[in-house]
Amino acid sequence: MRRHSAPLTIVGLIAANFAKDNEAMDAARARGVTITDLDGAYASAHDAFVEATLPDIIAAAEARGIAEAAKIVATFRANLAEWQVTNGAARA
Repeated sequence: MRRHSAPLTIVGLIAANFAKDNEAMDAARARGVTITDLDGAYASAHDAFVEATLPDIIAAAEARGIAEAAKIVATFRANLAEWQVTNGAARA
């Protein structure tokens, strides 16, 4: 059995998932399914929901004793923005 470092293994799993996603999308298109991004409507609704609920999430974390919850959320969001990929392209 070949061993890999954790980052290399994670990259391999992500690549395999993208390949499976692409295969599923191709199979759906072959069956006549229309794939759409809803002209960004879903992404906009999702982003609005996240922004609206962040204060409650931070408050709940602080109420449970999480120190610097807002800083943790900000760091997570910065990392997510850097790492987030949608259909092979960075999501703005």
